[in-house]
Amino acid sequence: MIVWQILSLLIFCCLFSSCKNAVSPATYAQWVENPKNGLKKSATVNNYIFSLQYKPVEYMIAMQERTPEISQEKLEAGKNRMEDMQYFNFKLSTTSGEPAFTNKKLEFNDKSRYLISEMQKDIFLLEDADTLYCKLFHFENANSFLPYDNCVLAFDKNEESIKKNKTFLYKADKLGLDWIEITIKADDIERLPKLKTI
Repeated sequence: MIVWQILSLLIFCCLFSSCKNAVSPATYAQWVENPKNGLKKSATVNNYIFSLQYKPVEYMIAMQERTPEISQEKLEAGKNRMEDMQYFNFKLSTTSGEPAFTNKKLEFNDKSRYLISEMQKDIFLLEDADTLYCKLFHFENANSFLPYDNCVLAFDKNEESIKKNKTFLYKADKLGLDWIEITIKADDIERLPKLKTI
């Protein structure tokens, strides 16, 4: 009898703590985007700012749905659709608040072709001893409307990916720089809150 009571109490505590840690889609997105939580990192080199945002699948779903609540069915459908990749946004700007590449002052041969397809070849993700190539790449041209250029990126993911630090590498020779390195720690990814569903 006492064993059942203790077991029941443990189950209740586990359920209560998991519900207690679940947050709304808006709170989840704010948590992911808060640099203090380690999933958004920046590096300033010379006159350039490079910003990397790790985007968990739950974050991607919350941003797509843009509703105060997400059903368990929509969450599972989204995970099934996207869970084989790991997603990032990579923003490039100048310290004076201009886009790094679409800035008219920066010129080099075949600039448009580089931004559309060739830049992808200069982007890598290191997970311990594994080097991952950028599988999905989309350059969003700021057209001088935004103070940064944005690249939407995706890399392969396996079951062990969440347990590994992610070191993002960008070969920035077109900007007159060496390699840019930004690390997202596995501990920060593991601290993600749970997305509350209905």
